[in-house]
Amino acid sequence: GSIMNTWLQWFRRPTFVGIAANLGFILPALFQPDLFDAVLGPGSSALSYAWLANAGLVLAIATIFYIPAGKDPVKFRLYAWLSVLGRAMASSWWLWQNSRWDLPGPIQGFWVMDGVFSLIFLVLLMMGFRGNKAADSQVTDDTIETPASSTDLTRFGWVLRITVILELAFAIPGVLIPAQVAEWLREGAGFRIDP
Repeated sequence: GSIMNTWLQWFRRPTFVGIAANLGFILPALFQPDLFDAVLGPGSSALSYAWLANAGLVLAIATIFYIPAGKDPVKFRLYAWLSVLGRAMASSWWLWQNSRWDLPGPIQGFWVMDGVFSLIFLVLLMMGFRGNKAADSQVTDDTIETPASSTDLTRFGWVLRITVILELAFAIPGVLIPAQVAEWLREGAGFRIDP
């Protein structure tokens, strides 16, 4: 493993505590969302704009982690592969929500963008690395791959940059003007908006 000084070791510990704390929120939010009504009290649906803004913020934070992979998928290989996994998870989640809640309007198709980009990312990364092992005899770790196709990795970087722009186009309004985003979603679903 890496040699870390005391400060970095202490950085790791609260990071994992924070991950555990986030999971305490994430798991109920995914699998038992009604629990929040009980915890936050009746009528917490009035906080829907706050929840939409929070979703926009979380999307913006997740999107920031795609940027290093888009800039240099060789150097930030882990982020590149996690971008494939993250997109596949998001697409699967939206498909699950469609079957669970029979989502109306534009929300019904949210799985498409993540699903398509996940497949594009997967193909480009697989073609870019193609399983070639490092040829350098100095390298003793045979799991290290060298890029087989810089063209495919460049394409991956550009596609990833496009998705960052698309996601921020949704995330920023979700954070700054959640009421208007909610109105757009309701109108797309065919709901009548009272003035």
